[in-house]
Amino acid sequence: MVSAQAQSVPGAAIAAATLPDDLKIPDKAPKSGVYNVVLADQPETVYDGHVPGYPATRAAQGDSFEDDADAARYRGYLEARQDTFLARIRASEPLYRYTTALNGFSVKLSGTQATQLRSMPGVLSVQADRAEKLETVDSPKFLGLSGPRGVWARNGGTEKAGKNIVVGIVDTGLWPENPSFAGDPQVPDVRGFDGICQEGQRWDRTICNSKVISARYFVKGIGVQNLSEDEFVSPRDGNGHGSHTASTAKMMRRMLTDFSESIAPV
Repeated sequence: MVSAQAQSVPGAAIAAATLPDDLKIPDKAPKSGVYNVVLADQPETVYDGHVPGYPATRAAQGDSFEDDADAARYRGYLEARQDTFLARIRASEPLYRYTTALNGFSVKLSGTQATQLRSMPGVLSVQADRAEKLETVDSPKFLGLSGPRGVWARNGGTEKAGKNIVVGIVDTGLWPENPSFAGDPQVPDVRGFDGICQEGQRWDRTICNSKVISARYFVKGIGVQNLSEDEFVSPRDGNGHGSHTASTAKMMRRMLTDFSESIAPV
């Protein structure tokens, strides 16, 4: 699940007014559970300044989004608007809020509350959270990265192809002892990006380094009680899938690792 931390986003992005067919409101009656809600108000990265008293927060063409004082003020505005929708249906405090790349929240709702929320103006999508089965990620050759005509070759080779790129991985975590994630102890300061090294089971802040610059975990949606015995309540990978996927991007000089135990909007 994606947090409301600022990320490097091109300034040319445009706020979406409509949703693709696979995100539109389904016909069947909703059940109680966790729902991911997307609201119509522009998120921070694309906000154009149309709300009186709140300057635009989107970046200029070619620049990266900055989490500055104006963005913080507009974030407060979005969260207040989110609270208004939650109050109308008497919902509990959301599990997660999103204001950076999209505007919305994840929250536990009854079927009636979900139906009420879907009928409100200003609500783009109300999607039930669901568990998904993992699929194996194939080799760099399958992804078109390696080879004389691959992505790496077209961007200066493996030594230069990942320079100044922050890669976000949403998966089961990573095993930090794997040599693929070895780096210098100092976490670099990347312009336009804010992250944390979230502590948890067998994971402390010293694990992040020059390659793994941020690590988080999100478990509120599925619940700790529903995790398999080999998983950790932390960014540590007990499954192996996340380590495999993240190591595919190991040629990148800087890597952000965000991990989720449940499906959420990005």
